[in-house]
Amino acid sequence: MADKTTDFLACAIIGVFIQSKESSVGYLIDIRKNNEILLPDEICNELEINVGDILMCEAAVDSSAIIMSKHCNQALSDDEITAAGNLTRVILLQS
Repeated sequence: MADKTTDFLACAIIGVFIQSKESSVGYLIDIRKNNEILLPDEICNELEINVGDILMCEAAVDSSAIIMSKHCNQALSDDEITAAGNLTRVILLQS
């Protein structure tokens, strides 16, 4: 069983703006150890983000927020995602 104190200390709360073609919505989201960003199902459903999607992450100017949007090329390999430096693939985390 994970130590809740350790989990809490390993988390940071950051503003995340997730953009879709229709809207840009802001959320406060935990960044956990290993830089995991947990996206609740309701956010994914609302913005049509699915497991396997590739998201582009950008630092917001004059803010500690991250702007995330679907990348225009959803067919990149894991090596291409890693090489880009600002892309991530949505994965399912088992609890």
